[in-house]
Amino acid sequence: MSSIANTTAAAQAVEQLVTAVDQNRKVTYISTSALAFVAYDIITMLSMEIELIWKAKWSIPKVLYIFARYYGIIYLIEHFFWKLSVNESFSSCRHYFLFYSFGGDFLFTTVVNLILMLRIGALYKYNRRVIYVLIAMVLVELVVELYVTAKSALLASRGAYVSPPGIPLTGCLSSVEINAILLICAITPVVIFGPFAGVGLEWLIAIYSISGSRLVLNLRSEASHGRKDETITEGNTIALRTFHVTSTLENTNTNRSNCQ
Repeated sequence: MSSIANTTAAAQAVEQLVTAVDQNRKVTYISTSALAFVAYDIITMLSMEIELIWKAKWSIPKVLYIFARYYGIIYLIEHFFWKLSVNESFSSCRHYFLFYSFGGDFLFTTVVNLILMLRIGALYKYNRRVIYVLIAMVLVELVVELYVTAKSALLASRGAYVSPPGIPLTGCLSSVEINAILLICAITPVVIFGPFAGVGLEWLIAIYSISGSRLVLNLRSEASHGRKDETITEGNTIALRTFHVTSTLENTNTNRSNCQ
């Protein structure tokens, strides 16, 4: 009986290992797709970005745009290589989970909130009351998210470990799910503690990077088109006025010749 039990336990352990390796591979695919999505958006919008962002004067929206645009892909590349890394040390994995938490959605949420605050403030012509309300909302959200992120980062860092030798699992592992605290009010416990609970971070960063930068880029594009339309309108007005003056002079000269 003991030999049968040992065989069953060994078979279950092998099955769990195969499942873990398969799940790790699928998570890597999801990370790669998020990275490819951001890279594609950067390439397709590069010509507009050069015209409307890089040629413009330096300002706070421009700095926020560059950060949201390019830090996102840098973070995803760094995160991608960490997922494929092998033979990492315990200390490096602890530092990785701290960077994973503070350098990810927490930082991007703050940047996107600042961009939204500037855009909404511009809509209300930077009315003081509106600005004060927006600043208060951003600060409250920042404090709450900082607390939650710090708690989850410390828990993940303390529970960090590396894959045992001979086990084909890449990257750093943690016994505590980082996103469990962040998602506990939004997702069912089955998903939170499931194997794919953390796969949403890469796409969250991708969406933050694209939406934050597009918010600045699209508004500048619309403003640029508006200036072009205004220039065309002014040109037509000048042409019409010139035509009117010329016609008036011609009529005056005709009347003078008739009188003579």
